[in-house]
Amino acid sequence: MTLAPQTDEELDELCRLLLGTDRRRLLAALERLEQQGKFTELQSRSLGDAMRLALARDPAFAETMGALIGKGVHATVQRDSAAFGRALAPAMGPAIRNAVTLMLQGFVQSIESVVDQRLSLKSLRWRWQAWRSGRSFAEVAFVHTLLFRVEHVFLVHRDGGVQLLHATPPGVTSHEPELIAAMLTAIQDFVQDAFAAPQEDTLTQFAVGELTVVIETGSRAVLAAVVRGQAKPDIRRQVRDSLDRIETTMGQQLAEFRGSIDEFEAVRPDVEACLLHSELPQAAGGRKAGRGIWLRAALAAAVLVLFAWGAVAWFDAHKAQQKFDGFVAALRSEPGIVVLAVAEEGDARLVRGLRDPLARRAESIASAHGVDDRVRFDLAPYVALLPDLVLQRARHALAPPPTVTLELQAGRLLVRGAAGHRWRRHCLDTAPLLAGIDSVDVLGVEDTDLTAWQAARDQLLGPWSLFELRTRSTRLGEVRDLLAGLFAAGHELDRPTAVHAVLLVPAGDADPAALQTATELLQELGDDPRIEYTGSRPDAAQHEPALRFEARFLR
Repeated sequence: MTLAPQTDEELDELCRLLLGTDRRRLLAALERLEQQGKFTELQSRSLGDAMRLALARDPAFAETMGALIGKGVHATVQRDSAAFGRALAPAMGPAIRNAVTLMLQGFVQSIESVVDQRLSLKSLRWRWQAWRSGRSFAEVAFVHTLLFRVEHVFLVHRDGGVQLLHATPPGVTSHEPELIAAMLTAIQDFVQDAFAAPQEDTLTQFAVGELTVVIETGSRAVLAAVVRGQAKPDIRRQVRDSLDRIETTMGQQLAEFRGSIDEFEAVRPDVEACLLHSELPQAAGGRKAGRGIWLRAALAAAVLVLFAWGAVAWFDAHKAQQKFDGFVAALRSEPGIVVLAVAEEGDARLVRGLRDPLARRAESIASAHGVDDRVRFDLAPYVALLPDLVLQRARHALAPPPTVTLELQAGRLLVRGAAGHRWRRHCLDTAPLLAGIDSVDVLGVEDTDLTAWQAARDQLLGPWSLFELRTRSTRLGEVRDLLAGLFAAGHELDRPTAVHAVLLVPAGDADPAALQTATELLQELGDDPRIEYTGSRPDAAQHEPALRFEARFLR
């Protein structure tokens, strides 16, 4: 189905039915919207220039805009005060820090002044002067410490270092104030460059002899006051307040400064407000004699004597307490000593506790700390299980030879080295009975008696020539010594030893003379019943008669 094109009347009728208006009015509205968008874009491009031109030509426009901005800021603070505070924090933070710093500096300076006046030797001289002159101490202290005068005040442009104003009190001469103002800026720049200080950190004060220069730095200007005498915190507060008023009043002139300083005469009263001074009239009366002055002097002297005596007594007691505390700490850390309580007992101290018999004597510790004359001890004996004391107790009970070392590992006594058979058995029997020792390991101890017995036996095993034993007494003595050592080692081992002597003769030779000689040799060896002669034995390896000894334990 094909639709025929509609006429203008039909389209108008359709718009009225659908939109409630005709088509021409709709087209006109769309055209106005399009033109309004283009106009808004054009206005956004020239709005800044238009506002600047309006501010320059119409003062009423500035007032209207200020009122609108004020209402907007007020509405923003009421709606979201936290966001407004965050926006102002970068600007308000340094100002708040400077104010707090000034307050703390003044507070510390006041404390230092009071301490200096009350506790120093200088204050005693001032009291003597007050007594002699008849004036009060506060008046004399004020004359010596609080008299000051601000002799110069410089207002300097911060960026260019140009002096804007200079004020002095009557009677004070100035020499080249412009140069002094320029030097203030140069000193500021030097300090920041030399110490790599941040831009917001500025020089606040420096002194030359009796003169103190107090400096306050603002965003556009610097106000410096030269003070003769002791600069009080009031001076800095006055300089800070004057600088704030100057920057508020001349903010635009300072921002647009091009070298003209005449317009800054308007703030001279603020600069001259910093010319503070402090004076006291001379005392009218002379020395005031009377009983009251001498009484006060006597009382002051008595107070000083009592104070000195109390200070010395307190110092001695403090030192004695420190010494005793050090002794108690050393006693608590001493191995084998347990401190249970420390009590006062008249002029002395009583220490109660426990002491291992092997621990160091508590009296020697007290003597080393210099408190032996002021302390008594009540220490009950006990057995400490500290590894060092357990080892010391083991050495004392076992008495090991120098060739033996003892080591304690988790309650197990490790014995290493070389020792006799009897000591080795004594160690096995005694060590487990000692407190702190659970078991004993003597596998690493060489039995020297058994070693000696085996060495003597091994040396006797070889055949001994009858001829050499008969003709060489050294050989016979050697056999005699080996037999004696063999029997002595067997005695230490608690194992009796038997020695068998056998006559070795060549095969088929039964020479009676050899038998007689062997018998005589055995008799010369001592006729010891432990040496048994078991007769002769043919041995084809022998070319001449010889004796062979064989040793064994009986049990």
